[in-house]
Amino acid sequence: PSKASNVVNSAGGFAALAVQNLLGAMAAAGASSNEACIHIPTVLAALPELQPGGPASGAGSSGAAACAAFAAAWVGVPLHVFLPWTSQLLARLGDAEGRVLQQPLEALASRFPQRVYLPVTMSQHHWKRHTSSTTTSRHQQQQSSATAITRAQQLSSLLSGPNLGLLPEFVAALDDLTYPVQRLNAWKAVWGPLVSNAPDKERAELPAELALMWREDMHPDILARHLPAGTMGTATAGVRTISSRARRAAQTACEAFAAAAAKAVVSKLGPDGQLPPRMTVQGFLELWGSLHAAAMADGKQHPKPEYHPQGVVAVERLSRWLGRYAEQQGSPGSSRVPLLLPKMLSMSNAAAFALEYNYAHTTTVTSSTAGNSSSIRTGSYFLLADSSGPVAIHDFGKFVTTFGSKQMPKKLVVHGSDFREHTFVVKGGEDVRIDERIEQLFVVMAGLAQQHPGCAARQLHAALLTYDVVPASPRLGLLGFVEGTAPMLSLIERTAPKDSVHAADMVYAQAFMPTKAAPGYTPYTNAWARKDDVMLEVLHKAQVRTQQLKHALNASTVLSACAACVVHPF
Repeated sequence: PSKASNVVNSAGGFAALAVQNLLGAMAAAGASSNEACIHIPTVLAALPELQPGGPASGAGSSGAAACAAFAAAWVGVPLHVFLPWTSQLLARLGDAEGRVLQQPLEALASRFPQRVYLPVTMSQHHWKRHTSSTTTSRHQQQQSSATAITRAQQLSSLLSGPNLGLLPEFVAALDDLTYPVQRLNAWKAVWGPLVSNAPDKERAELPAELALMWREDMHPDILARHLPAGTMGTATAGVRTISSRARRAAQTACEAFAAAAAKAVVSKLGPDGQLPPRMTVQGFLELWGSLHAAAMADGKQHPKPEYHPQGVVAVERLSRWLGRYAEQQGSPGSSRVPLLLPKMLSMSNAAAFALEYNYAHTTTVTSSTAGNSSSIRTGSYFLLADSSGPVAIHDFGKFVTTFGSKQMPKKLVVHGSDFREHTFVVKGGEDVRIDERIEQLFVVMAGLAQQHPGCAARQLHAALLTYDVVPASPRLGLLGFVEGTAPMLSLIERTAPKDSVHAADMVYAQAFMPTKAAPGYTPYTNAWARKDDVMLEVLHKAQVRTQQLKHALNASTVLSACAACVVHPF
C-alpha cells in the first residue's frame, strides 16, 4: 500500500495518474489503432471540471496535476484520435482545463480545418448567446462563455485561411435550401420565449437580447443576405423595373421572398431595416406578422408557390451557388483546395480522417498580360491519398427532391471524386446536434459489441446501422440518406386499416391545425405535434378498443355455448 501511495503521490493524484497512463497507452497503440478513440471520454472525465480561478486550480492541486499530465502527454497521441470528440473538447473550452484542451484543438484546426470549422462555429453561436444574456443569475456562465470566446479567437485565426476552401460558401448555399416559412418558424422558436412572459406587450420594451439578435442574426439571415448589396432601402423601386415572370425566373426562392418582405420591413422600420431604440413587444410581433404574411398566399393558409416549391425542383431555383459549382471550380482563379465531402465526426470515420493531411506547396501561375510566370505559395492543400481516403466534392445534382414532412427537407445528390454519388438530406429550420449525438452513441455501441466475443459471434454490431449527421449551424444540418426506408407516417398509412387512418387523420386535423382556436396552438413557439405521433396514439387507442371488443365477444360466445349446453345437453 505504501508503494502504491508513493506512485499516486508522485504523479499528483489518481486523476493525473489515469490521464498519464491512458494517453501513454494511446500513444503506444499508434495511428493504426482505432480502439484508442473510445478512451478519450475517460481522459476528459479524469480532468476535473474547475471554475477559472477556483481554489482547486492551485499549483499543488490534483486538478492542476491532471491538466499538467494532459499537456505533457497528449502530443504523443495520433491527432485523428481526438477528432471525433472535437465538440466535447470545445464544450469545456471556457473552464479552467480549457487552457490545456485548447492545445489539441489548435492542432486539429491546423491539420483538419474543414472538419473542425463547423463544430467551432456552432460553439461560437452558443457562447455568443450566453454572453449577450442580461440575466444576473447567469453571470458566472457569461464569464465562462467570454473566456471560451477569447480562446476560440485563436482557433478562428487558424480557420480563416485558404485551407477552408469553399466550405463557408457551401454552408451558406445549403442554408438557401431552407424555405422562408421554415426559416421564420425556426427563428420564432428562438425569440418566442424571450417575449412570451411580457405582461403588457403594448407597453413592454423589446428585450435587448432580442434587438441584438435581430440586428446581427435574423435581419441578415432573412433579408440582407438574399438582397443585392445596398438595395434594402430601394427594394420597392427595384422590383418594379422588371416583370413578375422575369423576376421569378431570375431569383431564387429566398431572394424572391426577401424582395417582397423588404417592402414591409422598409415601411415599418425605414431604409436600413433596423429596429428603433425603444420598440415595444407588440410592435415587433406586428413586424413579424407582416413578414409571415409576405410568405403566405392570399388565402393565408399555404405559402406562396414561388417561395415554397414542392416535389422535384431544379437546384439552381433554390441555390445559384450549388447549381453553378462545377463551372466555378473550372474558372480561372478558383480555389485550389478541394471541398471535402461532409462526414460525421465519429469513431467509424476516424481511420478515414487519419489519411487526410496537408502540406505546403508551390503553384506556378502565368500572367496572361505580362507573359511571364511567378511562383506563389497558396497555403495548405489536401492530398487525396487514395480511394479509401477523403473524398472531394466534384459537383452537385441538378435537381433536389423536397419531402413533404414538417421541415420540408431536401434530398441532395453530391458527385464525389471517387466517381460515386453520395446522397444527403438537407434539413433546415432544426438543430440536428441531438441526432448527431445519438448516431455517435450508436457507433460506440457497435464498437463495443464488435469487441465482445459473444456479441461479435452473433454479429450484433452489424445490426446497429448508422448514418452520417453533420450539423452545419443551429438551424441547419446534413443527414446521410438511407436507401430503402420509408417515413413513419407513410408506413402507418400503408399498413393500418383505412378507416382507422381516416379517423386518426381527422383527430389531428381538428386538434393540431395551425389556427388560433386549436387546442394545441402555441403562439410563440409554433410547436405543433408530429402527425405520426398523433396517429399512432389514436391507432393504439383504436386497437385497445378492438381487443376489448374481441374479449367481450369471446366471453359472450362462451356464455352462449354454456347456455346451449344447459338447454341441449349431450
